[in-house]
Amino acid sequence: FYEHVDVTACPVEHEVEGYATLQRFEIGYMVWLSFNNKIYVIYHTAETPRWSSYDDVWQEGMPERDDSWYTRENQPPQTWQPRRGFGEIWRRFEDVRYRIGWAVQEWETPYMSRFQAGQDGSMMFQDPYNNIFYLQARGEDWGLYRPR
Repeated sequence: FYEHVDVTACPVEHEVEGYATLQRFEIGYMVWLSFNNKIYVIYHTAETPRWSSYDDVWQEGMPERDDSWYTRENQPPQTWQPRRGFGEIWRRFEDVRYRIGWAVQEWETPYMSRFQAGQDGSMMFQDPYNNIFYLQARGEDWGLYRPR
């Protein structure tokens, strides 16, 4: 898994496999990884941090979305309010909402992912198309790599 990514961070543990979901946004991505129950917000903007992570606090029985957002926010055409855990983070944190925009997919894409941590605090994990996200430590930067 690691050898497909051209980075300087060496893995500290064996890869872990688990469920994941990804949703594309106007200005980035949100990814949920089951093995640590975290949501990663990956921004296409130049400002730092380039990515951030949040505990997934959404639980079954909580509202999946807040329909009042459609009338109080200026929603662009062909965009959606994210649901469930992604929506909870998106609604709760204005800076996330501002930097990532609205979802450009109505639903998130579920898939199986592999994850590996680097000794410098970086991380690598797959997207649904077998590309690899590489997140540098401390939100400094990120890349999306296609396997060779």
